[in-house]
Amino acid sequence: MLSPEAWTALAAWVTALATIVLVWFTLMAVRWQAKEQRALHAVDLALRLSDRFTSAEMRWHRQQLSTMLIQGPLPAGANESSRRILDFFDTIGVLVGNGMLSTESAWSDFWWDAGHYHEALAPRILWIRAQHGNDPTLHSDFDDLFRRLLEYESTMRKIPVAQAQPTPAAVTAFLQSETALAVAPPLGVSTTATSSGR
Repeated sequence: MLSPEAWTALAAWVTALATIVLVWFTLMAVRWQAKEQRALHAVDLALRLSDRFTSAEMRWHRQQLSTMLIQGPLPAGANESSRRILDFFDTIGVLVGNGMLSTESAWSDFWWDAGHYHEALAPRILWIRAQHGNDPTLHSDFDDLFRRLLEYESTMRKIPVAQAQPTPAAVTAFLQSETALAVAPPLGVSTTATSSGR
């Protein structure tokens, strides 16, 4: 038979063990809940980005930009439509780079557009950098996004990276399809150049 002190010690050990188990289960539940919240946030973010890209305003800028690109290189100077497209893909590049949006989600939702626009706008990106002292950080997030998505495309299709890269003919066909997005300019959309040079 155990003495009263032994029973007290045993009760203390059982309480401590129960507390440790309870804390462990609580931490696991919080961890699971945080993981679920991140997943829900990522889905919400992907949906909002998709909505933004397919909005009337962005469709108008995409149509305007594609029409200009088909006609030849963009003229020197500011271009609001190219700025909107470049900034959009820069934003996605930042989100993917920071782990807020998975490469898989970005690839699934934006590879086709990002890949073709990157190739079509590559001369514009170089021009913008040259206008700012050859600053390689300008639109580098779009460059990083392009590289990540190109590698992912290559992996998913099980083809070399060079074969996954959009060809000039594919870029032209893509731009022609984008010109069909013609919509009236939404209220408040500036159709004039800005001083940003992008």
